[in-house]
Amino acid sequence: MVRRLVALALIVPCACATPRANKVALGTGLAFLTSSIALGATADSDGPELAPQAKLALVAVVVGTTLTVTGAIGLLRGPGPLADETAQPAPRPEATLQRELEALLLRALDAAAAGDCATVVTVTAELRRRDRHYYQVEVLSEPTLAPCLTPGPG
Repeated sequence: MVRRLVALALIVPCACATPRANKVALGTGLAFLTSSIALGATADSDGPELAPQAKLALVAVVVGTTLTVTGAIGLLRGPGPLADETAQPAPRPEATLQRELEALLLRALDAAAAGDCATVVTVTAELRRRDRHYYQVEVLSEPTLAPCLTPGPG
């Protein structure tokens, strides 16, 4: 029986992977511990042997302690009860770079629409420096930017 309880103690920590499961384990463990106190207090011992209620109280103590500790450790290691579980993960570097490139392209398009070729040349040079492929595919195919990027008659 002790081996089974030790196995339970080793298996339970692996099962509580979410904050909710950790809270359930903690609450269940506390309920087992409370029950063990009540069982132990009402157990009659008629000699050197433990009464059946006392044996059950010992089992409840071991299981309750295991669940309580498991739930508490899981909550301490986790994001915490006040953490926003709906928070979006940080964007990957590629996604961030893509957004930056698109923002620069929009800036160049706005400058071209305003006739500010100096800004268009500066911004598109930055785009070319950051990502040559993006520059060749996106920037050079924009007809709005062509008048500022095409050398005039000289």
